[in-house]
Amino acid sequence: MELIHESDYKKIYKDGKLVHKVFFGRFTMSNVLNEALNQTRCTDFGIKVPKIHRVEETNEGFDIVSDFIEGVDLFEYAKKNNISDEEMLAEFCKLQIKICKIEHGEVRYIVNKMLDNIMKTDLKGTYKYFFSFELKDMPRMYNLLHGDFYPTNIIKTKSGEPVVIDWSHAAMGNPIFDVANTYLLFILHDKKALSTKYLDIYCDITNIKKDEILKIVPYVAASILYRYTSDAKGYKVLTDIIEESFANG
Repeated sequence: MELIHESDYKKIYKDGKLVHKVFFGRFTMSNVLNEALNQTRCTDFGIKVPKIHRVEETNEGFDIVSDFIEGVDLFEYAKKNNISDEEMLAEFCKLQIKICKIEHGEVRYIVNKMLDNIMKTDLKGTYKYFFSFELKDMPRMYNLLHGDFYPTNIIKTKSGEPVVIDWSHAAMGNPIFDVANTYLLFILHDKKALSTKYLDIYCDITNIKKDEILKIVPYVAASILYRYTSDAKGYKVLTDIIEESFANG
């Protein structure tokens, strides 16, 4: 098997026509089974995802075995085909909108996930209380949210068909949470200019006011802060966003 990706909590191996996605550390078998189930359910809604073959425990951790998708991610595809950022982001947004139009009540409610994650952070108690109070008061929605929607999680096949990977953070709720998360992902990957273009294009297509999404950004920032150690760049980026939101009232 060929190691093609490694992070603090997972390794991805290519094994012929298969991919082994091995989780360890903070991931439990139930976490991994949940991702596999989320991904499998997507086929019921017509979303192109890699076929899951099995989930098993190995010496390294918990392994999701799925089809290897021949292709490149959306960033690389746009670069190879001289596609402009605006054109790439328009396709990206339309795919996200298509996914988020699906109503799916069998995945976890995004607000409950966010509340749990916020409590894992070292944020001030007053901040945690504020976010918890406000989130609990938000209307419940049942739209499918990918939870990690970013161009590197969209593989373009030779035919140009998009295949969406990495469903570990899938949830249900208001689509603006997914959009705010994607906006933050661009910023966290040092693509601030693209984050602005992305939000502009998404709002132009959906007619959603940009302020509606931007006001949610600090809540999402607080909910993903637990992924970073206090000395990491991402931690500072997210805490700056949170602090600024409180400073501005």
